[in-house]
Amino acid sequence: MLRNPQQDPNQTVVKSTKHFITVTSADSNDFTSASFNPADCRIIFNNTAMTHVNSSKDTTITTITPITFYGDLYYYNVSPNYKNHKFRILSSTGNALSSTIDGVANTRENSIVGDAGYDVATFPTVTLNEGMYNAAELGAEILRALNASTIRWYSGGGGTPIVWTNTGVDGDGRLTLAYATNHPTLTPNLHFYSSYSNGETIDSSRILGMSSATITQAGDIAKSVYGGFILLYANRAAGTKTPKVVDIRTVQQIQVHSNIAGRTFVKKGFNAAGGFEINAALRPLTNTDILFSFNVGVDMGSTFNFEPSSPEIYTQEVQNNFDEFRIYLTDNKGQTIKFINQAEITFTFAINRQYIVPNSEDRIKNLMNYNSYQH
Repeated sequence: MLRNPQQDPNQTVVKSTKHFITVTSADSNDFTSASFNPADCRIIFNNTAMTHVNSSKDTTITTITPITFYGDLYYYNVSPNYKNHKFRILSSTGNALSSTIDGVANTRENSIVGDAGYDVATFPTVTLNEGMYNAAELGAEILRALNASTIRWYSGGGGTPIVWTNTGVDGDGRLTLAYATNHPTLTPNLHFYSSYSNGETIDSSRILGMSSATITQAGDIAKSVYGGFILLYANRAAGTKTPKVVDIRTVQQIQVHSNIAGRTFVKKGFNAAGGFEINAALRPLTNTDILFSFNVGVDMGSTFNFEPSSPEIYTQEVQNNFDEFRIYLTDNKGQTIKFINQAEITFTFAINRQYIVPNSEDRIKNLMNYNSYQH
C-alpha cells in the first residue's frame, strides 16, 4: 500500500518536492548499439539527491506518478520472441513429403498414426524471417518461405520440389495457400499446422489465419501437433483460403515495467509442511515490477499514447535507489516486445518527496524526556 503520512496524527509533512522528468529511448546506455531495443532501456541519472531513496528508518516518502507514455508502434510482429515464425506441413498419407532437416536432404515425413517409426522430428517445417509485416508483406514472406523450405514429394532418388504459387493474403484479409506441382502417383491433401510442441511451443495461428480446431486427429498426432488447416489436393492450383482473417497485431496490450515499481501482484508460496500452499488466502503477497499497463488501440506503424485522466491512481511508492533507471515493455504474456531499432519511446513522470517529522506535541514530549536526563 502507498503510505499516506498525512493521515497519521503523529506525523507532519514539513516539505514536499516534485520533479517532472522526461526520458526517451535515445537516453538509454546502449542506444548506439546495433542490437538496441527501444523497448528495453537503461538510463543513468547523475543526480543522487533525486534518485537516492532513504532507508526505512528515514522519514522521507518518495513516489513516482506516470504522466504520459507514447512512442512509435514499430515492432517485429513475426518473431522467435513470440514463437509465431514457424508452421509445419504434413501429408494426409503421412509419408508423401520430404525436406532437408538438420542438413540431411530428403528426410521423409513419418506421421502415420500407429506406425512404429512415427517421428515428430521428420515433419517439414517452414520458417518465416523476423520482421514487421503488413498484410501484403506477410503474404509475400510466406510465399518466399514456402519455396525456400526444401519441401518435396518424397521419392528414393531425392524427390520433386513443390513450387508454391498464388499464395498470399487476399483482399478479404485471409491467407490463400496454393502450389503448382503434382504428385507423381498420389493425390494427398496437405495439412498445415500453425500450433505444435516439440522442444519449443509454436503458435502462429493468428498471423496465418488458421483455426486451432480445424484439424482433428487421434492418437499420437494429437499429442504433438494440433490446430491447422487442410489444403485439398483438388484445390492445389487455385488454392484454398484459411478459415480466419490474418491478424498482424501480435501485441494488443503493453505492460510497462521498471526497476522502481513494486505493485502487489499475486499470492503464492509454501505451507508450513514445505508443500505448495493450495489455499490462496494463506499465500504471501508477492510483487511485480509493472508500473502500469494499457491496451494498444492503434495500428502497426502508428503512434501509441497513454495519458491517464487520473495520473494519481497510478502512483507508486519508490523503495529503492534508481541511479540506473530501467524501463522495458512486455505483452500481456510477459514477453519483451522487440521494437525496431529506429523506433522512439518517450516517458514523462513525476518524482515526489515528502519529508516527515513528528508533530509539535510529540516534539515537546521528546524534549521534556531529553531534559529530564540532564539532571
